[in-house]
Amino acid sequence: MTADVQERAQQAEAVPVLAVDVYGAARMLGLGRSSVLGLADSGQLPRLRFGRAVRFATADVEALVEQRRQLAS
Repeated sequence: MTADVQERAQQAEAVPVLAVDVYGAARMLGLGRSSVLGLADSGQLPRLRFGRAVRFATADVEALVEQRRQLAS
């Protein structure tokens, strides 16, 4: 890689991911797509709409995990 390409790659890695699609949320939670949509439909996981696109805030996904962790202990 050239220095310019390496620099752009490093900058891209430094940008925080604020929202993910249903597949990204599923990967974060270790669940399937249908399970994530079920959580959203039940109101347990808020969804964001950008036109027709549905996204989930990574902070909301992480908060759901933390809530479940506290319930388990």
